[in-house]
Amino acid sequence: MLYVLGNVRISQNELDEAYSLHKRALITWRKTYGEEHHKTGDAWHKKAWHEARLGKLEEARYVTTYAVISAKAKPEQRRSAKGVECVPKRFRQGFS
Repeated sequence: MLYVLGNVRISQNELDEAYSLHKRALITWRKTYGEEHHKTGDAWHKKAWHEARLGKLEEARYVTTYAVISAKAKPEQRRSAKGVECVPKRFRQGFS
């Protein structure tokens, strides 16, 4: 819910609040799902987006590496509750 609300705040141009919500989502998902889950990867990616937006390009590049970890996860970790592949194959290529 925090992640989605953060995206809503981006669409409303409330970027500071969006960043705060996305950071909270990242903390929650790391504890709940672990580092190799696709949702955690999504949250790392959003953190990198915010860092780049703020001009912190080195931090954004560093944070992006954590997003890639989810793309390297085992197939069973990349599946949603419905069994659908969550990380597209084209994204995973080159990371194995």
